[in-house]
Amino acid sequence: SSGINAEYGDLPKMLHQKRYIVPFVILMFPVVLVFALVRHAISFLFRALKPKNYPPVLRTPPESFACLSDLGYDFTPHYIELSGGNLHLPRVHYVDEGPPDSDRVILCIHGEPTWSFLYRFMIRELSHRGYRVIALDFIGQFLLCY
Repeated sequence: SSGINAEYGDLPKMLHQKRYIVPFVILMFPVVLVFALVRHAISFLFRALKPKNYPPVLRTPPESFACLSDLGYDFTPHYIELSGGNLHLPRVHYVDEGPPDSDRVILCIHGEPTWSFLYRFMIRELSHRGYRVIALDFIGQFLLCY
């Protein structure tokens, strides 16, 4: 028996101590996992709140649309300003024709790749008949950039 202890040294003592390693790892796993998740969440928040250098919103000069009245599109432009804190967001163009207090409202929504120009004759006809006609341009479509 003394030969075994001499050959293996303190192996029985080491085995005795190693039996605590597995429960320790099992208990520490949730702690390490929570720590990692919190670290990633904080890192994500710092990246999300960091100011970004977005390119400016480009707008087409108003004189570029002067010829539209010759084509029957001579409506007063209206815009919805999008708010995004310190971001410079595009504005959304829409046409609003007809009596503003009319209870008969028609909303014209176009598809891709058109814009409210598509409804120019219908807008004029319906507004003369007493309808309030609103034609909204999607973000990225023609007069949105104006």
